[in-house]
Amino acid sequence: MGVPGNLTFLDLIKRQSTPGFDLVEENVRLSPELEVIPADTMAATNITLTVRTDLPDIKFSRIGEGVDVSKSATLSRMFELANLDALLSVDVRLLNGKDSDTMAKTLTGEQAGYVEAAIRTMGKQFWYGVGNDQKGFPGLIAQGINDASHVIDAGGTDNANKSSIFFVAAGRGKCEFWFGNNRALAWDDWYRQTAYDANGKPYDAENAWMHCSVAARLGNRNSFVRIKNITTQNGATATFDMMHQALRQMRDDLGQIPTAIFMTGRTQEQLRETLKTALVTNPSLPKEFEGIPIYPSHNVLNNEAL
Repeated sequence: MGVPGNLTFLDLIKRQSTPGFDLVEENVRLSPELEVIPADTMAATNITLTVRTDLPDIKFSRIGEGVDVSKSATLSRMFELANLDALLSVDVRLLNGKDSDTMAKTLTGEQAGYVEAAIRTMGKQFWYGVGNDQKGFPGLIAQGINDASHVIDAGGTDNANKSSIFFVAAGRGKCEFWFGNNRALAWDDWYRQTAYDANGKPYDAENAWMHCSVAARLGNRNSFVRIKNITTQNGATATFDMMHQALRQMRDDLGQIPTAIFMTGRTQEQLRETLKTALVTNPSLPKEFEGIPIYPSHNVLNNEAL
């Protein structure tokens, strides 16, 4: 589902020797960002990277004529990953009397909830950044450019019901995930130790740590276009005219080819409504637009605050 030639979060998990890939595979379906956007790892948890903001000015020249010296417009930033860790403690009394297979399934079932929560947290942070979690990494909205070339306003004014459509050109040096410590999400081995409940009282538990260091990187700020302020109000619902405008601006004005479009299920349904005719009363949900796949995501909100 990702960009050909690029690994995704799910691919990285499958390559790891640590436990967790089966749990991740079960939980990425509602978070297509982790299944579609390319991902890579770094040895540490921070690195200085360059973000391109404009291309160099390259022109033809005649024989015997020199060329103008030009270079890309860039910004250098310290790219720091955010830590997403959790400690899971399972009361050993829950495991007493169970055979080894049942015990393993019980522990794995407990881990599954943490994995799902982590994936959803990363997915929301990918778009909304500190608006989702202040201790997390900056999202694409914050890393992008907030001008008319990169942001289209659908005009909705119902602050409790705003949403967006995100056009993304995913790939190395464009839009991607980065993970630290040469791994994606990973679980340490289980160990038995005293844990403490919410009231500070001890109990005997099997414990396991989940670790993940992650960030989103918008390496080329022209690889992200947003249609914002989509609501349920008349004149502010999603339309294919808006989609064509976003595609035209991204392709013709910004010089990028979108590889994926993300939206909520509500927005996808609004687009489906525009396909209804007297002869086609129940059209299918649109799965692609001009050859670009559409991904409804649980992590794109219907009550955006920005």
